[in-house]
Amino acid sequence: MQISLLNQLVIPPYPTTTQLSFLLPDEIAEAAQIYLYAVTLYLQLDRDNFITASDIHSPPGQQMIALLTSYVNQRVSETPSLSSPDFDEKIFNLIFRFISEGRDISIWLDWQFVINVTAAWYDSRQNELAALLSRIWRRARQKMILEFSQLKEFYMNSFESIVLDGSNALVATFNGLRCMVSLNNDIVDILVDQEGELLITLHDHYSIYRVHLSEAEKDSLLYLFYTILVSLAYRTSESSVGRSKKGKATVGSAETLFFEIFDRLFGEYIREGSFDALIEDLSQETPFVEIMSDWIQEWKGAEEAVETLAEYISRIKIEEHTGTPELVSDEVYAKLPVVNCRRKMCNERCSFLKLQTYSHIWAMALWKPV
Repeated sequence: MQISLLNQLVIPPYPTTTQLSFLLPDEIAEAAQIYLYAVTLYLQLDRDNFITASDIHSPPGQQMIALLTSYVNQRVSETPSLSSPDFDEKIFNLIFRFISEGRDISIWLDWQFVINVTAAWYDSRQNELAALLSRIWRRARQKMILEFSQLKEFYMNSFESIVLDGSNALVATFNGLRCMVSLNNDIVDILVDQEGELLITLHDHYSIYRVHLSEAEKDSLLYLFYTILVSLAYRTSESSVGRSKKGKATVGSAETLFFEIFDRLFGEYIREGSFDALIEDLSQETPFVEIMSDWIQEWKGAEEAVETLAEYISRIKIEEHTGTPELVSDEVYAKLPVVNCRRKMCNERCSFLKLQTYSHIWAMALWKPV
């Protein structure tokens, strides 16, 4: 009976806010009833009927996945048209059911949908999102590895065109990835792999294209960078504690990865006193120094393993107490070759962003600490 009702149901495309302004009140009310009825009907299906109705090749499944995708795309950037708290909750619950019980989710699931769902409900449903991401990786692991590996390669190889096209896609993508990284280790493994090439590439691109980035783009890149590093750090400490309890003295792979990546990114800055735009901004605009200061105090592993990190923290804190030199404008920086600029600033503290209070920095950080 329920499947028969679904087969007869025609779900119109979910309207944008602009499209909604052209509809009459009666048309708006009718559309809202149709969407609510369709979503409620799907949630009430028994397991077997739901699996049948969730097939992307069936008309009901195709229409419902299109509705969910359109709603999520609006939800991540604004309040969706025709939305209400009850309808919003039903939509999320239906997405959760599609991921948990839907047929062949690898066919239609892509990185945009996963990122947008995570970012859209991150403020209010972190526990549910963590469970949702775990189920996505369990049921569609190969598809997700492929999707996010291709996304990583795209940003590594096409950063200049992404920055200069003016679409602002970088902000939404990096903010969504940041939310995912704070909730799920699988995405960290894909983004970092065994070499940390994404972080190294972003580090290099940031120095070159910094003057072309908007403030929102800078923030999104810095906070993604920060969140990945902190996530790796806490995985390292968990690995160290686990080995200590087992009486093992050898360094674990998680520790090796974190310290190797940290040394590649921060080594020249610390040992040679060279200028580094990303590290300077990371230290100023995120709680990275404060978080890692707390982390290093709780470190249970070998002290020599954290020497480079300790030197970085010491340098930043010394420079904070000695004051900040005169700022160099983006216009001046843009005219200087990167190598010459680094040599010139070798032993000088140069900040591109104004100092902000710790409370302001923390307010801009992750809603939930990693």
